Amino acid sequence: MKYLISMAIGLSFLLFQGDITFASTTEGYDLSTIRETSENVSLDSLGVLAKEYSIPILVIMVIIAGFSALLGLIFKPLKAVAGSIFGIGIVFYLLVNFAPQITGVLISVVDSVMNRVTGG
Repeated sequence: MKYLISMAIGLSFLLFQGDITFASTTEGYDLSTIRETSENVSLDSLGVLAKEYSIPILVIMVIIAGFSALLGLIFKPLKAVAGSIFGIGIVFYLLVNFAPQITGVLISVVDSVMNRVTGG
């Protein structure tokens, strides 16, 4: 019964949505600013920005993980959340700061494995 009610509500949203689709125009947005920003942002600038803020992001994630671990004393699933946040912070820091070295190590490992497999 509850599935029927939820389907009826969903269909009513689809059938009676009215002018919602016409409201999504570009009025109110400065398209030249959007175009200029998209031209000025590159992958290199984002990498430099990520390296610059990697330490503060890691510190904030460690603090959030610590508070989650403290709250995990009361609500047990927050211990897993704390570990996940801490792990994501460490992986982010390593990938941002040591990506070329990690890539070089992975390429050399795959190359040596392929040389042994193919015999060449």
